[in-house]
Amino acid sequence: MSPLPDIQTVVPNKSPVKRMDSLSHSKGQGDHRRPGLTVVGFGEEPWSVLWKRQQSMMYHLSLRPEIDRVIVMNAGVWFTSLLLGRGRSRFGLVPLTWEAVATQRIGEKLRVVTPIHWIPFSRSSRIFSRLDVVEISARMRRSIGADNYVAVVGNIDSEMEPIINRIIKDASAVVFDWSDDFVEFFREAGKRAEVNRLCEKYIQRADLVLAVNESLAARALVLNPNSHVLTNATNFPVIDQLPQGTEPRRPLDWPKTQRPVVGYMGWINEQRIDLDILDALTQRLVDWLFVFIGPLMFRPENHRAREIFARPNVHCIPPVPYLELPVYLERFDVCILPFLINDHTKGNDPIKIYDYFAFGKPVVATRTAGIERVEKMIRIAADPDDFVRMVEQATKEDQAQRDSRKSIAAENGWPVRIEALIRLLQETGICVV
Repeated sequence: MSPLPDIQTVVPNKSPVKRMDSLSHSKGQGDHRRPGLTVVGFGEEPWSVLWKRQQSMMYHLSLRPEIDRVIVMNAGVWFTSLLLGRGRSRFGLVPLTWEAVATQRIGEKLRVVTPIHWIPFSRSSRIFSRLDVVEISARMRRSIGADNYVAVVGNIDSEMEPIINRIIKDASAVVFDWSDDFVEFFREAGKRAEVNRLCEKYIQRADLVLAVNESLAARALVLNPNSHVLTNATNFPVIDQLPQGTEPRRPLDWPKTQRPVVGYMGWINEQRIDLDILDALTQRLVDWLFVFIGPLMFRPENHRAREIFARPNVHCIPPVPYLELPVYLERFDVCILPFLINDHTKGNDPIKIYDYFAFGKPVVATRTAGIERVEKMIRIAADPDDFVRMVEQATKEDQAQRDSRKSIAAENGWPVRIEALIRLLQETGICVV
């Protein structure tokens, strides 16, 4: 899809988008609307202690007076996995147990529902699969009740598609949250085509499309004129307001060292990470410590990655619950974003930039998507040599520069982003005061 000009965006420190026409797909927009609103969310990732985009968005929406309640539906869990105890939750933080999939109440107005696929053979039999979809959809509709509701779709799993279809059919309005270029998560042509089909389907069906950056918004505009940018944000300015997770606090996984620390948190994989940069950093700054927090997801045959991450000055830490990250981030001297510039990262808007800023940390990055909004506050490297030089320079910053970053993080917290989203919902006619 080719870009179109004049994208209307919702970005930090901007005025609200211009008023749009009434919804083209919604049913019964007249007398039945109430000031309060029920939101039903379908996320790309299950609810977890990691506080990614969809989770933060749904939780902060639930705090708004305009919202009566929020129901978040995770992808389904198979009964046999629970019965045999074989499953694990996303990222392997906790075992997949009956307690883990029970309905969670998060705060006063938010519930998280994880449907269980009870019907056997529903993956292999078309008849049983349809029964499974009907049964789960009926349970979800009972959870929603008779209220008018807005469905926020961010899930591009084909297994969830028939269930989502049934739920959004009765929604007053549909919002598609294009939080990443999902196609670029996959290499296999058939899977890429399937994900692309789902994205285009939901974009066309939606009354409002939220794109995480300008590149995705331009592509969405080709299919839906009500497409806008809603960038990512950080929770750290209001971390004390987030509900506590259920996982027990783990001992701090940190090596004893007095060396300068270069830190990174997030996905560590071949589609994003520039190994040339990491190779140069870890070889030339041998007296520094490099700490990586997140899932390490390189293929076993990638011997170069294995060699780099096995070096003595490299320390890898598995995913850490979001509420525990401050303990680690405080120990970073320099934060890095060594991303490749490719089709995968064009669909990004790195949350970690604002998380880094919340602690005032100096940041060195490549010119990946999203960087342009804060480029005056970070160092942007053109090549590995440039990256090494800038990391060395970054430790010499004064306190005023660090305080400026903290101010930017406060302006880019999720409550600020939700304020912009509420205005957008109101201007599209989805939500009224």
